[in-house]
Amino acid sequence: VRNDRGRDIEARGRVGLRTQVTGQATRPSAVTRVDNVRVNRALEAVRVAPTRPTAPRKNEPKQPPTEAQGKNTPTQPPTEAQGKNTPTPDPSTVITVPASIDATGSQDVSAPLQSLIDKAPAGSTISFKPGGRYKLGVAIRVRGKRDITLDGNGARLDLPTTDLDAQRSAGIHVRDGSHGTTIREFVIVGSNDKAGTADAFGAGKEPNHGIAVLSADDTLIEDVDIRRTWGDCVYINSNDGSWPDGVTVRDSVCRLTGRHGIGLIAGSNVRIVNNTFDEIGFDVVDIEPNNASGGARDFVMRGNDVGSYGHTDVYDGWLLAACGVREASVVDGLTITGNTVEGNTVGWKDRVKALHIKVCGQEGRIRRNVTVTDNVGLKAVEGPAMRFTDVKGVTVTGNTQPLSSGGLASFSGSSDVTYDG
Repeated sequence: VRNDRGRDIEARGRVGLRTQVTGQATRPSAVTRVDNVRVNRALEAVRVAPTRPTAPRKNEPKQPPTEAQGKNTPTQPPTEAQGKNTPTPDPSTVITVPASIDATGSQDVSAPLQSLIDKAPAGSTISFKPGGRYKLGVAIRVRGKRDITLDGNGARLDLPTTDLDAQRSAGIHVRDGSHGTTIREFVIVGSNDKAGTADAFGAGKEPNHGIAVLSADDTLIEDVDIRRTWGDCVYINSNDGSWPDGVTVRDSVCRLTGRHGIGLIAGSNVRIVNNTFDEIGFDVVDIEPNNASGGARDFVMRGNDVGSYGHTDVYDGWLLAACGVREASVVDGLTITGNTVEGNTVGWKDRVKALHIKVCGQEGRIRRNVTVTDNVGLKAVEGPAMRFTDVKGVTVTGNTQPLSSGGLASFSGSSDVTYDG
C-alpha cells in the first residue's frame, strides 16, 4: 500500500504524508503525532452524518444483520482508483465565507457560520479563507442538507470549550439526515493540553470531538488535521435508530487526542484509509456499541501509518478494539490491512504496543468475519498481540510483528479460523 502525496501544504496548515509499506518492518518516513480518547455515550442525543464511502454504494438495510442471517461476506475494500478524485465545484455554487466573519480567531463566529450553512442550497461549496482562523463557541452543524461541501482551504477551526453538552462541544456535526457531505482541508484544534501524556483523558470532556457524524449518509472527510481533542478525532453514531451509512476518512492526520482516533458506536460502510495517527489517548479505532442496537458492518482500515497510542493510564489501548457492552450487538465484516504501526513503549501498565487487536464475541455479542492481513508492527511485543474471543470467521495472514515472547494471536472459542501470522 502506498500513499505518496508529497505536496508542500504545511503553509496552509495541512500535513503532507509520504509513506511506503512493504512486507518488511520498515519505519514510516513521516509519522505525525496523534491522540485519541474513549467514546462518550452522551453524544447519543445528537444526530450527525456519516462519511462518504470510497467504494461504490450498495443497497443494504441500515439495521444490523441478525444471527439467523449467518455469515455475510464483508464488502471488499475500495480500490485506490475509486473515490480518489474530488470533483472541482461549479463556481456558481461556491459560497465564500464573507470578510465580515472574523478570520483571525479573536471572536466567536459560530452563529454567522451556522447561518451561512443553513442558507446554503443543495450542491453548494462553502469556501473558507485560506489560512484563516475561526473560533467556535459551539459546534457548527450540517443539518438535513444534501451535497454540501465545507472547503477549509487550510483554515483553522478552534474547538468549543469542554463545559458544553454533547450536542454543542464538537467542532463540526453532520446530522439530521444529511446526505453527501464533504469536509476537507481544515486544521481542527482543541484545548487538550494534557494530550500525549498519561493524563490525556478528561472525564466528562469526551464529547469534545473534532467531527461527529450522526444518522447521516455518504460523508467524506479528507485532508484534515485534527489535534488536541478531549474526545475523538472522528465520532460516528446513531441517535434515531438509523446507522450512519457510508463514512470515509482519508488522507488525514489525527493526533494528540484524549480518547480515540476513530470512535464507532454504530455505522456501516466505514472506510479509514491512508491516514496518520499518533499519540492517541486510548484506541486508534474503537468499535464500541453502547447497546444491542449499535454495532458495525463492512468496516475497512487500510494503509494507515500509526505512531503511538494507549498513552493514558485509565484503560488499556488497542490498535483496534471491537468489544462494547455485553448485549447482542452485531459487528460483521472487519478488514484491517496494509497498516504500519510504530507503537509505543510507555502506556497503560507500561505495556509495549504495536499490532494489538481485540475482538470480543463473548457474553452475547455477535462478532464475525474479521480479516487482518499484511500489517507491519515495528516494536517487539509480548504475545499474543491479537485476541479473538468467540468470533465466527477469522483470517490472520501475512502480518509482520516482532515478538519478545508468545505467539502473534489467540482464538479462544472462535471458529472458521485461517491463521499463518
